[in-house]
Amino acid sequence: MELLGKGILILILFFVTGLFAADLNSIDKLVDKINNTKDVKVKTQLLNELDDEIATLDRDAVRRAQDLIDKKLKKPIFSEN
Repeated sequence: MELLGKGILILILFFVTGLFAADLNSIDKLVDKINNTKDVKVKTQLLNELDDEIATLDRDAVRRAQDLIDKKLKKPIFSEN
């Protein structure tokens, strides 16, 4: 019985890890789309989608997603002209 419980626990762990990886993968793809678009309207829509994706994550996943975003998302450079 104890072996069965450990097996179920391992399966649950793989399932949860897979869900988390899928969430980060979708966030990673959104960041790439945001970085690659020059259309302001499309970029705004994608940023809103990114916010929606982050809102669905738990606290630990939000921290990891924020780290990913901080590393990958290109910040706009505004000139002072």
